[in-house]
Parts: sequence; structure tokens; C-alpha cells
Amino acid sequence: MGAGGAISSIKLKFNKLVLNIRSQNMLKDVVDNHIPVNQTEIFNKVNEAMFKFNQGLFNPNHKSFYHDDDIKIFAKAYSMASSGYMNNIGSMKGRHVEIDRRKAYAKSAMEITKIPVFSKFDIWKKYDYATNDFNKTSSLTLYYVKSKGVNMFFNKTYNLIYGKFLKYYADVVEIIYYKSPSNIRTVNYKNLIDELWSLKFEDDEVKDKDIKKNDWEHKFWTAGKAKQHSQKVNRF
Repeated sequence: MGAGGAISSIKLKFNKLVLNIRSQNMLKDVVDNHIPVNQTEIFNKVNEAMFKFNQGLFNPNHKSFYHDDDIKIFAKAYSMASSGYMNNIGSMKGRHVEIDRRKAYAKSAMEITKIPVFSKFDIWKKYDYATNDFNKTSSLTLYYVKSKGVNMFFNKTYNLIYGKFLKYYADVVEIIYYKSPSNIRTVNYKNLIDELWSLKFEDDEVKDKDIKKNDWEHKFWTAGKAKQHSQKVNRF
């Protein structure tokens, strides 16, 4: 098994004995980063912490059911990092850049206290401005909208946005469809991250921080990246 051409583990079978040899890299599925550890004790501690962190982050009770229509809409309106040309910002002036910081995903997650859980009965409905009012529905209702212009929040023609934020951008989008969740779960990702940071893996403070940052930053980043898609966004 491996990612990006790098071997992360090797399985060998001798008669009825199966050996699973793992690399020292704790992030076996990541391409652009790694967590190398050189001592068995540290490896086991980090491995145990990552397992508990995964259990808390990827709770089976928090999974949603998605139809084929959902997959099509998500593929078309998948959130992308804003990119464009910077003006009057020192050495960045005139350069094309992408505003994408992985730690921002974890920071935002720490502010989340409730999440929507969609079931097979939660389908997309046509939004009718005459009869529907997003101000009166759940803040976790999901909307499929068409942007009326180009900006850093809506950097594609079609986008997804929750009602929690739609109230700030209703004038610059056309609401096409909406989908309300059957269930809303209470979560505490901040506590999950605080517990991780309370642990000590390395005596070296810098190495200890690197292990923790690479772990939770990577987990929150991959939580929203199931697979690679060819995407186009409008530049600012």
C-alpha cells in the first residue's frame, strides 16, 4: 500500500502467518506531508492518539446518506480555495496565488458545535421565492445556489452554502435547490483537539508540536477531500 508512489506498508504471508510491515510515516495516505518517528514507544503513543482522534472525528453516527443526485451536485459545486492575483502586497504583488491554509480547516472546526446528518429521505427540493423563506428554516439547511457575480466566497458559478451563512449573501446569489437534514448532532471538535494537544509525544517541543499539527491539520483537511476532482474556479 502507498500514496503518491511512496510505500507505506508491506504485507507478507508465510503459510498461515501474515505480517504487516508499516513504514515509520504515521500518515500512510498523505502525499504532501509526513510524520516520521524513530522510537517504538513514540510510534505507539502517536498511533494510539491518532486512532482515538479518528474515532472522535469520523463518528459513524455523524455520517450522512447521499444519493446519486448529491454526488453530482457536490462534484459541480465542490468548495475550492480562492486564487487570483495579489496587488500592492509587498513581494506578492502581481503574483498568482491560492489562498489555502490547512490549519484554517481545523480552526473553523473548533467553532462548530452542531452538524447536519442527512438521511436517504432528505432530498433536494426546488426553492420557490414565493413560498420558501430561508430565514425561517434551520441554519443547517444546505442550499445549492448560482452566483450573480465573482467574489472570494462564491468563486464558482454554482456553490453550496448553509443557511447559517446564506443570510449574509442572499442578495448576490440565486437560490436553486435546498435540502434540510433529518437530524442535527451536537459535536465538540474543540475538545477533541484540546485533548490531543494535552498529550506529550516528544521531549523536543518543536518535534512534539510538529507531530500534533501534522496529525490534526491533515485529518481535517482530508475530511473534506474524498478524492481528487478536476475543478475550475473564477479568479479574483
